[in-house]
Amino acid sequence: MKFYVVGYEWCPHYQNVLAMCRTAHLKHAPIVVENHDQLVEKVNSLLKSWKKVGQPAETSPQIVLHTQGQAICIPGEDAFKETTFYRQYYIKH
Repeated sequence: MKFYVVGYEWCPHYQNVLAMCRTAHLKHAPIVVENHDQLVEKVNSLLKSWKKVGQPAETSPQIVLHTQGQAICIPGEDAFKETTFYRQYYIKH
């Protein structure tokens, strides 16, 4: 399983998701982009050749989880907080 967080370094939502990952001890790969075009391009490259589950958004951050041949799209901080994936790890720690 690989877990990516793509966003703008200055974005408070991106920083919040990274902090949540650290608190929950989730191994993740932060990816900083400079602008909207780079964000969309990077997310699309992470989805390429994977069966996409969910729909990415065009805002920071975007979370992509690669697991079992699927790329699961989590479109932002609020959506991430609601995932079973996050809650299961957060509660354990």
